[in-house]
Amino acid sequence: MRAKLRQQSGETLAEVLVAFAVLALFATLFLGAVRFADRMNLVIETEEETVTGILQSLYAGEGQVTQHPAEEYTFLTPDGTPAFSIQPPRQTVTLTVEEGGQERQYSFRRFAGEAEP
Repeated sequence: MRAKLRQQSGETLAEVLVAFAVLALFATLFLGAVRFADRMNLVIETEEETVTGILQSLYAGEGQVTQHPAEEYTFLTPDGTPAFSIQPPRQTVTLTVEEGGQERQYSFRRFAGEAEP
């Protein structure tokens, strides 16, 4: 029995304490990363709701539409001769959206609407 008690194999109390301290450090870092990811997920969901609302308003035809004169776009062949030209009507749509109690304006440019004669 005395030979078993005098054996030097195994961990000392200091080694066990250091192992638990390292484990606690890693657990703290992991939980901090999980909390950060959860907060970022909440921010992303809020932004996604805002963008979805803006796009729904845009496609529903809401907002102030400003017509601009059509510009001519000419497409060339590889040798540089004109292949064809188009004059799409151009619009700017301005939406006013309430976000967090504040009104913000967003402007979108699009090629749509009735062609000018």
